[in-house]
Amino acid sequence: MADFEKRNMFSVNTRRSNSRLLVALAIACTVSVTAASSSLADPAKPSATETSAAASETVLAEALAAAGQENGELTEPVLNDGILEFSTDGGDVVIKDSGTGEQLVVEAPSLIQAFSLGLPTESSTEDVTVLDDGTALFPGDDVDLAVQTHDDGAIRAQTIIDDSSASREFRYDLDLPEGAFAEISDDGGVDIFEKLPGEKETILTSRFEPAWAVDANGEAVKTWYKFEDGALVQVVDHTDENAYPVVADPFWIPAIIVAIRVGTIIIKVGSRTVKYAKAPASRVVNALSSFKSLSYRAGSHSFKLDKAGMKHILQRHHPKYWNGSKTDKQTFFNPNMSVNDVKNLAHGALKQGRSKLAKNGMKSTRWEGTYNGIKYKITVDKGRVVQLYPR
Repeated sequence: MADFEKRNMFSVNTRRSNSRLLVALAIACTVSVTAASSSLADPAKPSATETSAAASETVLAEALAAAGQENGELTEPVLNDGILEFSTDGGDVVIKDSGTGEQLVVEAPSLIQAFSLGLPTESSTEDVTVLDDGTALFPGDDVDLAVQTHDDGAIRAQTIIDDSSASREFRYDLDLPEGAFAEISDDGGVDIFEKLPGEKETILTSRFEPAWAVDANGEAVKTWYKFEDGALVQVVDHTDENAYPVVADPFWIPAIIVAIRVGTIIIKVGSRTVKYAKAPASRVVNALSSFKSLSYRAGSHSFKLDKAGMKHILQRHHPKYWNGSKTDKQTFFNPNMSVNDVKNLAHGALKQGRSKLAKNGMKSTRWEGTYNGIKYKITVDKGRVVQLYPR
């Protein structure tokens, strides 16, 4: 990179230290200033908050470019009752206060891959500024935190480090599902596995891509992950020799099932792949041992998802219970989706197709939709759910 280009990277942020105080005052006083002094504002000039937000957005974009990263399609959040909500194709992602007043927590309650991540900030959700691209920016004394949620449910958390006095360690408390565990991989990323009950095999369900950090000149800053008391810690070795701000980035990616081959399902997580083998028939039998049929009424007709229908759905479209059958366009549910999750999806789908069912009665009826972030196709024939699968 030419010296001229390096000197000018992140130039929009050279007044950041001066604007930080203005931003803090602006966030604290926005309501009162708007209500009492709006006539004094010059509509031709952006506010301090707007100026800082634009600067931060440019800083993040240029850091991504310098690190050779892509931003992807971001989802814009909505703040409801102190909870910041992102609606993605993979399910809902939320940011909320931990309840201890010490940190914010990112949760993916409906991504099926249950996931909770404590963020290294003492900000509240009420402190958030949402940038034009949907980035949620939380201000801090020496470090700002920017959280981005992609439309597939992936989560990117970027720390914007202001000066050399800031911390060099950023703690992300991991709360993984029972039976799941995390390991630092050979490439420096962090792989999250789930161990199947009663079996030796493990499945890669998601991962944190290898950590990166760059300074304001686009120069790489040494960084790595470590585990400490159950938390994932990103160490960023920034010094006075770096040009500030320094941007550091952990990026969590859920698993994507991309194809099947003979006898296996291929699952892609970032640049990594794992395989599912054909499940023994006993596994689905045991999983459905206490299953009770789902009943639903629409108009004068009754419909149900019985055990036989659920068994068919699981053996065709759930990685844990897959019987090895395949079609040209085989699709699968997320591997962490429970039998009850599939049943709830069926119930939601039936509700969404209520008018069709009431009209068609026992005739074969099929439709598609989205329920709890899961896109599905469903077929009901002679009062029974006979097909349900992700699209």
